[in-house]
Amino acid sequence: MAKNTVNDYARALYETTYGLKGNELKKALESFTKLLYKHSMLKKSGIIIKKYEMLVKKKAGLKTISVTTARELDDRTLKEIKKTFGANTEADTKVDESLLGGLIIRTDDTILDASLRTQLRNLQEHLA
Repeated sequence: MAKNTVNDYARALYETTYGLKGNELKKALESFTKLLYKHSMLKKSGIIIKKYEMLVKKKAGLKTISVTTARELDDRTLKEIKKTFGANTEADTKVDESLLGGLIIRTDDTILDASLRTQLRNLQEHLA
């Protein structure tokens, strides 16, 4: 029998709790916690919750992107970046001064690297 992954548990949590409220939700969460304990997965509950949150957003049609830049972005620029990915886009931002300039955008399945650091590295490889 194959071992369940954190994604499997997140999906099970979503399917089990979808549409529940109040006492029903509380009972479902208690049962789920017992299941995690029984399968020695309580240590991974933080990861399972993150995967669950990602699944909820995906089912709701929300897209989350991660934007890493060399300097803090102004609101207008961030708004334009989010607009490029669609109306229902959330953006997590991070500053990494080692990029020198430009940005890196990560989605669920794609990395768009337009950083100056990467461009200089590519140029160096081409010239070598």
